[in-house]
Amino acid sequence: MIERFWVRIDSLQQWHFRLMNRSWLLPAKPTRVMLLLIVISGLIAAGMNVYVRYWQFDVWKQNSQIFYLDDGTPLFTTADAPYFLGGAQAIKQDKNFQTFNAKRKYPSIKESLEQDPSEPILRDAPLLSVVLSLMAEGSSIKALLEAGNNLILITAILTSLMIILGFGAAGYWLEGSIAAAG
Repeated sequence: MIERFWVRIDSLQQWHFRLMNRSWLLPAKPTRVMLLLIVISGLIAAGMNVYVRYWQFDVWKQNSQIFYLDDGTPLFTTADAPYFLGGAQAIKQDKNFQTFNAKRKYPSIKESLEQDPSEPILRDAPLLSVVLSLMAEGSSIKALLEAGNNLILITAILTSLMIILGFGAAGYWLEGSIAAAG
């Protein structure tokens, strides 16, 4: 029984090798023309992503009664934003993310912080909260929301780049630059 199992595995491996050994399945070798296509399609993909976000901001400005408070404070459209904004505000005001976390998970975190009052470590905070606290001019919610909305354009470009690099690491640079448009 075990011998039949290994024979079956061996035949599957041979079939897989024959299938994957096709030249049209292997990554294309980059030529100068292909490198130019990769760069051009990568730039187009990044431009498309930035344009969509810019268009989204334009729609928000046209419908300011929905997306902005009366004082011009931009609102957020996700349920995750309060967590990251609250963390950024705690970092900006107290230089300590643990104070924000202690309020969120009261009383368990508060008790553990009282028992072991260690030095606050910025690495305990989510990276997005740290970046928002660095980008914002002040610790007000308005300043943090504006920094978050400005960060959307930057992340649109970075997302395109990371998709291209992810595909490129596997050898599929051109396919990655096209996929980045999605």
